[in-house]
Amino acid sequence: DVRGQGSHNYAGNGIFTDYALPVEGWRLTAYVKGGSLNNDFSAHISGVDAGYDTDSAYWGAHLGTHYDFDVASFRTRLFLSYFYDGRESESYNIAGTADVGGAHIKYDSLNAHRVQAGGMFEYKMSDTLRPYLGLTFEQIISAEAEGTATDALGTMKLNSSDLEGSTGILSAGWTYVNEPGTFSCEFGLNGYAGTRNGVSGQIQGTWKF
Repeated sequence: DVRGQGSHNYAGNGIFTDYALPVEGWRLTAYVKGGSLNNDFSAHISGVDAGYDTDSAYWGAHLGTHYDFDVASFRTRLFLSYFYDGRESESYNIAGTADVGGAHIKYDSLNAHRVQAGGMFEYKMSDTLRPYLGLTFEQIISAEAEGTATDALGTMKLNSSDLEGSTGILSAGWTYVNEPGTFSCEFGLNGYAGTRNGVSGQIQGTWKF
């Protein structure tokens, strides 16, 4: 058994556009983004303190459409979105000892494509409070991570993480919007079942000026 610890951080910038189509309630969205990833990891492997601290670039793009319509106090959003994410390759060296040789680790570049379709249902409880429920189907078309480890004995292919497949996502949360509409905040939870399994949450705030 090997136990390790580390951190994963990123920073970047992007441009987002939200375009209204001639049909009321129907809009197009798109963005491009890019930045830098930092991975810092350490573990004790075969008597050697192995660790690395690497930086690499990432990039991505999105194109989607959604349609909003109101029925009484309910607002429904139907959406279809495509996402592309990429990152450059990484490599690093693990130091060796007299008994254990060093190794060169290389992760290939990653290019991921996924499509999401679903609906969000929001209830206008008051002018400021709006609980919501969402259901999304996600299909990851391509997102396989590959790599190799090379030492004095040869090269070995690393076990790959292949996320291709389907996932169902159930979302629930609460949105607060102040009366002028200049500030809003959201608290939400997401449950994943399928190729991806687990739970995530988000807290976010938006100021318009």
